Amino acid sequence: MEKTKNTSKHLLLFDVDGTLTLSRKKILPEHWSYWKDLSKNHSLGIVGGSDFNKICDQLNVSKDELFQTFHHVFPENGLTGYIYGQEIPKQSLLSFLGEDKYAGLINYVFELFSTVQIPKKRGNFVELRNGMVNISPIGRDCSQEERDEFAVYDAKHHIRNKIVEKLREKFEDYNLDFTIGGQISIDIFPLGWDKTFCLQYIENTFESIHFFGDRTDPGGNDHALYNDRRVKGTKVTSPAETITFVQDLVVKWSRFGKVYLYDVLFVAGKLLATGDTTGYILIWEEKKDSECLPVKAAVGDDEDSVPNKENWKVIKTFSLNSDITYLAWSPCGKSVAVSSNKDELAIFDVAKGSKTFYSSAFRSFVNGISWDPRGGHFLATLSTDRKLDIVNVAKAQKVQSIGRVKFPATESPSFNIPEREFHIFHNSQLITFSRGLSYSPCGELLVAPSGVFEFADKNVNGSFVFSRAGLAEGVPLLFLRNLIPTSRVAFSPVYYKLRHESTANYSGLPYRVVFAICDTNTVHIYDSQTDVAISYVDKIHYDALTDMSWSHDGRMLIISSLEGYNSFLSFKVDGLGEILEEAPTQFSSPQMFTYKEKVIKKRTKKATTKAPENVNNEIGCGQISEVVSNGVEQESGVVNNEVVKVKKATLKFVQKSKVNAIEEAE
Repeated sequence: MEKTKNTSKHLLLFDVDGTLTLSRKKILPEHWSYWKDLSKNHSLGIVGGSDFNKICDQLNVSKDELFQTFHHVFPENGLTGYIYGQEIPKQSLLSFLGEDKYAGLINYVFELFSTVQIPKKRGNFVELRNGMVNISPIGRDCSQEERDEFAVYDAKHHIRNKIVEKLREKFEDYNLDFTIGGQISIDIFPLGWDKTFCLQYIENTFESIHFFGDRTDPGGNDHALYNDRRVKGTKVTSPAETITFVQDLVVKWSRFGKVYLYDVLFVAGKLLATGDTTGYILIWEEKKDSECLPVKAAVGDDEDSVPNKENWKVIKTFSLNSDITYLAWSPCGKSVAVSSNKDELAIFDVAKGSKTFYSSAFRSFVNGISWDPRGGHFLATLSTDRKLDIVNVAKAQKVQSIGRVKFPATESPSFNIPEREFHIFHNSQLITFSRGLSYSPCGELLVAPSGVFEFADKNVNGSFVFSRAGLAEGVPLLFLRNLIPTSRVAFSPVYYKLRHESTANYSGLPYRVVFAICDTNTVHIYDSQTDVAISYVDKIHYDALTDMSWSHDGRMLIISSLEGYNSFLSFKVDGLGEILEEAPTQFSSPQMFTYKEKVIKKRTKKATTKAPENVNNEIGCGQISEVVSNGVEQESGVVNNEVVKVKKATLKFVQKSKVNAIEEAE
């Protein structure tokens, strides 16, 4: 079965026995799953001494399954093989030597074996393959336990090394090579027919070839390929170590060739989640001092490589089918929600290494995710198709979808709104790194960037603030105007006392929360009490700002940009207000969405609005169901054959002082 070719510039090439599997044992299922996922975006190859059937048996897969994961398969050192399922010409040891020379070789092998004193001997001492002959002093019919015993005995008494020396001396004029392979055997093949033989089929196809093997010392059957100038070799001691080194290498390629997204979590230590443009999500933790290996030792880098000073290691790997557009940790720190630009939304359980939620056609496409901190039962997402969705994670349902809102005629010092419905978010023509919306740490507010009022002569940009009740009803509470489109919101985790010098309190909360909103140039700091920015900073980077994150004590805001640099804004202890010593009690019910969903199902029935077909409440269903809740009176219209529910809203605007400042800047 021919596999669709990928466009990877690099080939990851592996020995089998001792590298992908423990010696003569079948591959672990979780290891095979890793290689299968990795093959979606990277070219993988195998070069082994065993024949094709033994490789399939050891990897516990069929021929077609092998070709779907490993694109370049070279059994018997590449003297036979397949590239994307197509067989390459076979080489024959018998044709090279002739029957007489081969008979003389085998006779001498049996003569040597008759003089070798070892604790046990079994059967099947000679195995002729296409391009080589494999010999074993104990015999290939020995059990795994007997293999292990012989390996220990051989390491002490060098039985195979002594046999190789005698064979080389006896057959010096045969142009043969003799190498130690696996735990019990010796491979015999013509000079140049070692594992480097396969390079003739791949060396002009890839920019780099990275080989991983365990028998890389002189005399080992991986030695020649490991030291060949055409490859970058890495010595491994176990299948688990192979995966670790490959993860480091893949991360390096992503780090220097891809756009990276990140989200940091501090829970009983440090975990870091990253996503890249190849569809991979990596979960990291800090290495212990004893685990901090130089990059070159791990992945065969060049001499001028930059040392790895971060000292992080990958502990879990997940993947989606395309570029990762956003990711966010759950409040409990056990799961991470991820979206891709192929309209996917997924949730991964980090501890179990499993996918607990998946929708293959969620939106086109999500690039903002925020977990409801009140138990983590809901996700808020913002997507390029102008929709803010609230998802009930357990039921795999959209319980709210906000895209168009009907406003009454409203006047403000800045601009007037006629009575009509508006799309309240920018369409896909707005190119931003993200649309990173964010819940407040108490869950009472949700602030969504990329907000807009579209008029014939201009767009009015800004961000929308939603209260928890407003989300259930589908209407915003406040519009914070901005000169250009906003792209990211980040709440400080700290609670503050109300400012008594101000009588305003648009949120109605008995405390203050602080949040930052950024566009490509500027960061504004707001709070939940007044609708005027309490501070701002601009022109801190040469390129567009992309992301923000607060420190756990709320005294530092980290800002990143497309040029790859970070800025750190530091605040005095009381710079943002008087801190509350204890977190406030919950102000509203965390079950509001559940209640509204029940109400809406009943109202929807009365309005004879058709419910979606094939609603499946189980996590992991192919397309997420849309049970849209709305707690206010609605008007209905039809757009693109869909029932559209239009929200009626009254809206607060920014204060006049703020509007004047914006107009003067314009």
